[in-house]
Amino acid sequence: MFLKFGIIFAITISMVSARPEPENLDFLSDEYIDYLNSLKTTWKAGRNFDRNTPIEKIRGQMGAIIDVPEEIASRIPVVKNDHISNEHIPEVFDARNKWPNCKSIQQIRDQGSCGSCWAFGAVEAISDRICIASGQKKQVEISGEDLLSCCHNCGYGCSGGYPAMAWEYWVQNGIVTGGLYQDKNTCRPYSIEPCEHHVEHGNRPKCGSTVQTPRCVQQCQTGYNQSYEQDRYFGQSAYHVHSNVQDIQKEILTNGPVEATFLVYADFLSYKSGVYQRTSNSMVSGHAIKILGWGVENGTPYWLCANSWNTDWGENGFFRVLRGQNEVSIESQIYAGLPKDSYFDSTIIDTIMIKYNFLILLLLAIKFISTIDIIDNVLHIDYTSDKFIDHLNHLNSTWKAGRNFDQEIMAKKFKNLKVVDEENVDEENQQPKLHNKRQILIPDDYIPDYFDARQKWPLCRTISLIPNQGQYCSSCWAVGVVQAINDRICIGSNQRINVEISAQDLLTCCKECTKNGEGCQGGYPSRGWKYWITNGLVTGGQHGDLTTCQPFNIPPMNLATFTPYLQLSHIIQTPVCQQQCVNGKNYAQDKYYGLHYYKVPNDERSIRREIFHHGPVEANYRVYPDFHHYKTGIYQHLLGTQSEGHSIKIIGWGTENGIPYWLCANSWTKLWGNLGGFFKIIRGQNHCGIENQVYGGWPRL
Repeated sequence: MFLKFGIIFAITISMVSARPEPENLDFLSDEYIDYLNSLKTTWKAGRNFDRNTPIEKIRGQMGAIIDVPEEIASRIPVVKNDHISNEHIPEVFDARNKWPNCKSIQQIRDQGSCGSCWAFGAVEAISDRICIASGQKKQVEISGEDLLSCCHNCGYGCSGGYPAMAWEYWVQNGIVTGGLYQDKNTCRPYSIEPCEHHVEHGNRPKCGSTVQTPRCVQQCQTGYNQSYEQDRYFGQSAYHVHSNVQDIQKEILTNGPVEATFLVYADFLSYKSGVYQRTSNSMVSGHAIKILGWGVENGTPYWLCANSWNTDWGENGFFRVLRGQNEVSIESQIYAGLPKDSYFDSTIIDTIMIKYNFLILLLLAIKFISTIDIIDNVLHIDYTSDKFIDHLNHLNSTWKAGRNFDQEIMAKKFKNLKVVDEENVDEENQQPKLHNKRQILIPDDYIPDYFDARQKWPLCRTISLIPNQGQYCSSCWAVGVVQAINDRICIGSNQRINVEISAQDLLTCCKECTKNGEGCQGGYPSRGWKYWITNGLVTGGQHGDLTTCQPFNIPPMNLATFTPYLQLSHIIQTPVCQQQCVNGKNYAQDKYYGLHYYKVPNDERSIRREIFHHGPVEANYRVYPDFHHYKTGIYQHLLGTQSEGHSIKIIGWGTENGIPYWLCANSWTKLWGNLGGFFKIIRGQNHCGIENQVYGGWPRL
């Protein structure tokens, strides 16, 4: 069940570490506090909230929406940090000590009677990172008010929000300065009055019900010396830090504090000191905070965190929580980013100093950095350039970039051209849906964590095939369809029939598969599957294969002279539909027909079940400029805003360094990438829409 603003109120989960709680105890009572202390765990409990405070008011002082929809989770990449070896991570670290001149790291804010923690956690970490990236020269307090009130995609303002969207907003829109309540020295200070969160007789007014979200006012307060536009600070990148303890530590050690979300249980409301670990089974809500360090106390590892409930809560506004066990899910959703303009002079240089620790490499790095057009920033770097590839690798993501296509050729011919036309909503809704009772009855634990169709069906040679879609023809929509059909004919025949279905036949003869009858200008994969059912398709191998009815007669792609997306003037005219075989066989008799086709439900489990039982599927997704440079690892979109549709084949899945992936076959020859034409892409987040349009079918044998 969810509250109206989307924060989790209660869920049923398996309670592993928490003990059974005494029944009929009020969570704000002295008896409950005494019970917590009687457990003699690693932390001390005491009174924070007035015992008569309604739980709704307490919940209203949180506000991080933990249950993140896939469309939001997939918008920012997951980043690993492999530039520092694990042995160089100190046992104890406090960002306040490493960057003592960055005053914002030491600051504790007060969110008042507003569920704005999601915004506070972001702007606090952003403030720190701007200072750190400037070499501790730039002291700034980024406005929680500006983010809270103006980011309409972030959620529900004072009723809760998504931290991931806050970081994305910083990159796309920028955020002005804004300090504490009524601060006169910033553009948009916080307008919600501090309140007495936690003590019965404090000097601030008591916190009340959740206030209305302030109005978005895109101008600075009267008397401030800059305009709203001039005062904005932008991020260069935003990302989700991989949920491995060492990766989180390396991120903080290198770039500064991060924002984290976690689940608040009833016992946390009474936290006073020590290393918190959950003893309660009663979850209250989601909350967002800032992690600024770590350490060990009496043998217990912890994260050092800054809350936003003023300085009279916890350890002067800070608290510590058990580290390394994903306690209360604190290591699951870690968000961070890098500020614009100062990224190169801080992060790269600092990284090189840590990794190599001698001056000569630092000087070489500075020389390299000076060649990068920082003024234009990365969004204006030529996507075909070596600089762009270098920048991708500096982001320390889950994949490595390198040159696949000739730069000069790409620069001349690079232009957006849809190779897969997107289904309109009405047509997509009319696609046959998968209804397989056998699949539905299969429990999830029967589906393996790792799967490669090449291993399950080793006699089906087409599963291992990487096709060549042709030099100047956007035929991936047809190639992706027939590649999956090839595999399914073999699998449906119990690995007895190895056949290559003709992409040429589908490309040239299915006029309804395209908008204008020109298959080389892109097409609709779903209509290709339907054509297989109604018209059938003949055999046809790769270019020059005269043993089949209609081999591909478009000149093979040469990576040295080809770019994936071409100007229309470079696209060849689609060959004429020839309903006859080049090998002398009867065209009609050579056809293979499909029995039925369907759109697989767009959730990860359904896709895995479909592949596991029936074989590879054809999938469509958005290709961004960075994908052209993929070499190894698990791809996720990092940079570049232009995107076009592309069609590929998914043959399996797995997990690498804790990150789930789909294993896919591209159609850009075996020379593309370093995996022989295959690639991996992040799984389970509908990344680049890869889980939206997945098609399968069954042959008529």
